[in-house]
Amino acid sequence: GEPTRVRIRFSKKVGRFVRRRRWHPAQRIVESAEGLELSMEIRGTTEVMSWVLGFGKEAQVLEPPALRDAIRAELAAALDAYG
Repeated sequence: GEPTRVRIRFSKKVGRFVRRRRWHPAQRIVESAEGLELSMEIRGTTEVMSWVLGFGKEAQVLEPPALRDAIRAELAAALDAYG
């Protein structure tokens, strides 16, 4: 299938760690006052989903909407599991 453009915003707290590693050969990193934004074109979002979830509130998916929704659903289900 076609590659999907993924954009993720990371807080300053984890930004340094994210910048140090090469997550994807074609990644682009833009720094801002809030932290940094990582963008890349990937095939399949399953791996990136669990990776982003590992950052908790320090990461926010900006694009694509389907990945945002999947992460929102996963977080809601996790919260539900804790009552």
